[in-house]
Amino acid sequence: MSDNLQSSEATEDTEYFPGQHADGSDVSSDAAQSFIGGSSVVSAHPEHHHQETSSKDEQLENNQVTTDDLESSHYKNEHKIFTFSLPFGGNAIHFPSIKQIRQNLPIIGSNDTDDRGYDPTLSRHEIKQKLKRQQSVSTIEESFLFKDLKGVDNGRFRAVKKAFTPAISIPSLIDEKRKKESVWDQIEGEVVILGGYRGSVLKETETNNRLWIPSFKTGLNLNKKTLLIGPNDEDEIEVQKHIYSPKTLNHVGPVDITRKLRAKLTNGKTNVHTFGYDWRLSCDISSQKVIEFLAKLKCNQGSNPKGAIVIAHSMGGLVAHHAMQQRPDLFRGLIYVGVPSMCPNVLGPIRYGDTVLFNNKILTPEINFFMRSSFVFLPEDGRCFIDKKTHEQYNLDYFDPQTWVEYNLSPAVAKSRQKASAKAAKLEPVKSPILKGIDSFDMKRSLSLRSSHKSTAEEFNVSFDESYAYLSRTLKRTKKFLDDLKYDPEKKYPPLAIVYGDQVPTVRGARVDGVADIKNGNYDDFFYGPGDGVVHHKWLMPERRGFPVAAKLSSGEGHISLMTDLETMGDALFAVLQEEKARLSARDG
Repeated sequence: MSDNLQSSEATEDTEYFPGQHADGSDVSSDAAQSFIGGSSVVSAHPEHHHQETSSKDEQLENNQVTTDDLESSHYKNEHKIFTFSLPFGGNAIHFPSIKQIRQNLPIIGSNDTDDRGYDPTLSRHEIKQKLKRQQSVSTIEESFLFKDLKGVDNGRFRAVKKAFTPAISIPSLIDEKRKKESVWDQIEGEVVILGGYRGSVLKETETNNRLWIPSFKTGLNLNKKTLLIGPNDEDEIEVQKHIYSPKTLNHVGPVDITRKLRAKLTNGKTNVHTFGYDWRLSCDISSQKVIEFLAKLKCNQGSNPKGAIVIAHSMGGLVAHHAMQQRPDLFRGLIYVGVPSMCPNVLGPIRYGDTVLFNNKILTPEINFFMRSSFVFLPEDGRCFIDKKTHEQYNLDYFDPQTWVEYNLSPAVAKSRQKASAKAAKLEPVKSPILKGIDSFDMKRSLSLRSSHKSTAEEFNVSFDESYAYLSRTLKRTKKFLDDLKYDPEKKYPPLAIVYGDQVPTVRGARVDGVADIKNGNYDDFFYGPGDGVVHHKWLMPERRGFPVAAKLSSGEGHISLMTDLETMGDALFAVLQEEKARLSARDG
């Protein structure tokens, strides 16, 4: 069965666990957190906070959580925002404990142009105002802004957002706001919503059983159900026959993802679809499926096709962008919602895996490693690690498979497994008659069961040699996919808009004590910048690929909740439609 898609009229529209109501009302936030990475969905009690400044407004804006807070039992289980996790994953299985943030954060960034000096006369409020005005902020200013932050109290994000939004009563601005709000009634035609990494439901074709998000029963007692894809290209083709995606995730328990947005878009003049896809597969495969789906829509039929407005979240934006590069004529507009050009956070799940509903077998390091899409987030500039003493940058070539072996970036291709594999190869010719019936692959695997990091010890399903060959092919394929995302001035692109977060402390990289720390997986001493908790505000697509946009709109929401910010989403739609009108006027005039 191919990837299935649903319109907004579909009745099966919930993701909930056995024993709860269909609306997810009695699902605890703790259960939802098992799937959702980035910022924690549990609010901290205000009496547990110790603020550096005496200003009440400053405390509200910073949402500081101090070292004392982290030492408390409350925060030890809730401090998820700074782990190297991605959406819809719990805490890393054996991830090292969070270390204390130093006040003298390193001067490092992902842009060559952002490493400028810090004006000591600027206050935190003034730096935040620069962010609000979308002005460039140096990495030193980011360090000053977030130097004492340890976590974020999500229950106060709306208050923070209001604090940054002045109550202006100028009539012209009020009229402009009303005009933008009317976009929900004005929009018509086909609208397609794409989720991101781990953002679509996955089901077995034969049984229709749900694999992702798993039910509570499956999560506690996972047996044969697995998300592992074999190492060969044939395995990726074969898995599409047995697992399909009927839709994107609408919500997880009490946490809304797209439900309100879909309801708002449904006005009687629109046909709203959610594009479900297997987010484990190579992104070029998913891109081709997007093209095939869009080409069949009514808006792309006839002598005057209009195209569909596509709203894509996170990795879904990379998939949609790649599809647009191949067939821009199928798009009426594209809205990028928290879409990264890179996200080194993926190194955590690949190295340590994730725990889902107290089960560490659903998203093991090996399973994450064999998800082809995982590698699309790797930083092409190699920046992630910096020496905490010398501030030397360790720019690694993540698209060289040997780098993964040398630095033990995945247990599947760790140097210890390479040595064990070589040892097994030497022993293989000296088989006794008793061992002749034992498969050589099983021998190799048994000799390399453990990775270089004792906390990630596990039995592997794929040998080192097969894993390394897979990695080599996948990195090459991923690099081509990323190269295909670049701006082409010869193409006629539809109106584009960006919705992003810039008020949640976001990991930019890790400070390490020399190269040995990288090899040993000791990269839990992070440095931060403004973002949505997963994507830094300077990593945004399609900006980093040279594309002009009709609007770039910031939100105070975290990564998972960006599409629930209906005001900002409405502004993005308004900008796309206004750009469309301007282009039509220019063409006809």
